[in-house]
Amino acid sequence: MMTDDPNAMQIGGSHYQSEYQVWDFTEKHGLGGLEMCIIKYICRWREKGNGTTDLEKAVHYVSKLIDLYKNKGRVPKGVASQYDTEYFCNMQELTQTEAAAVTLISRWSCQSDLVGCRSMIQGLIHTGDVTSSADEGSERWLDSVDNAPKDDLMDPTDRARAALHQPMPPTYGEVERRVAKAILEAELSIRKELNPDG
Repeated sequence: MMTDDPNAMQIGGSHYQSEYQVWDFTEKHGLGGLEMCIIKYICRWREKGNGTTDLEKAVHYVSKLIDLYKNKGRVPKGVASQYDTEYFCNMQELTQTEAAAVTLISRWSCQSDLVGCRSMIQGLIHTGDVTSSADEGSERWLDSVDNAPKDDLMDPTDRARAALHQPMPPTYGEVERRVAKAILEAELSIRKELNPDG
């Protein structure tokens, strides 16, 4: 039976049951098609029999976005608000790691955001768990950072470190802290790739 409300129907499965659908969220904020697919795969991977395949697809789409950013100058087509991103993640009942990845991809502005998102998704693939495997590795360097420089000329890694040591408004919560940690971890990974000797 056809209905006038596209959100009230689903073809092929029942993995889109939230009141706040992925397409509504991405359209509201003008996000691009690649971003929409990444968010879709993150939100539905647990509900499908081939869940890790969806996560691998999300990684593939993030890799394409990184390639476009680096080689074609692709920029975000839209940016979701922090409040609405948190609301969307809550409506989707995402884990903290999934929510952090969705936050990064729906609010990305630079390559490190994309690399951080990809790392979080890869962590989900490897653990298949609700917790972030990246958090354990992140704690190593977070514990060693005491006084980060706070001037406007610092590089992205130092900005992320400084942000972690400043109190955040309660609305950002733990998800925002994990996002900042993932960004810093991604920056460190990029630096290692670019300069393996130092």
